[in-house]
Amino acid sequence: VVSLLTVYLLFYAGSFAINPRYSIQLLAPLSALAVTATRSRIVLAILAASLILPNLRSREPEAYIQTLAADHRLSEEFAAKVTAADLVVTMEQEMYINQGVRAMSSVLASERPQRLEEELRKPGRVFYHASARTNVEGTQAWNADQWVKSNYELHLIDSREIRGMRIEFYELLENFD
Repeated sequence: VVSLLTVYLLFYAGSFAINPRYSIQLLAPLSALAVTATRSRIVLAILAASLILPNLRSREPEAYIQTLAADHRLSEEFAAKVTAADLVVTMEQEMYINQGVRAMSSVLASERPQRLEEELRKPGRVFYHASARTNVEGTQAWNADQWVKSNYELHLIDSREIRGMRIEFYELLENFD
């Protein structure tokens, strides 16, 4: 109970509005915490005090989080333009899949290029989304981005710079080999 309370207070700062993505995963443990809180005045007092924590934090999310949010919005806009026969190669494949778009991990494409080659032979277009995460040098996303850009001809569709990070959308045309 103490560790759950610590996670709730430090990670969520008393408000699920800060990190809503993981809220559902904590629903059962928080229910157990609520039952415990009704029995312990100390835990109940700490939970009541936690209602103040969200108001003490800055309302402005960090620049990187804002950039990721902008990347997500741009990806949703792009996904709306993609047809059912098309494929998007990206680090954010879950977001595209959630929008009903076929997507492939750019890391998977770099590790198994034959899978991407198979997709290129199918009807429809193949797009590449260089997300905000590809700007962080030395990461898996950056390595996959470098691989795609050095192995395929890319036709730039859209490019935005948000807080010093580039977000780009390309049509992936063909393998240079």
